[in-house]
Amino acid sequence: MPPPPVRLQVPPSIQTSTVVPADGEEPTCDVLSVAEYSFEVTELLLDAASWLTGEQITNLRQQLVQLSRSHGWVEG
Repeated sequence: MPPPPVRLQVPPSIQTSTVVPADGEEPTCDVLSVAEYSFEVTELLLDAASWLTGEQITNLRQQLVQLSRSHGWVEG
């Protein structure tokens, strides 16, 4: 059985932000930077499908970033 995947720590260069709604406003969801989103997607793929190759993960991540940009889910 292969060893479990290694979980990476979020690099300090990737800043996360939380949007706090003003009184009476609807809460909004965070829009991630491409770096934040790419990190999260990579970790998810490593956890869910550790058998994927690095090339496959890179290709999937690029397609997911492109889709996310088209929907305004990421900045940049």
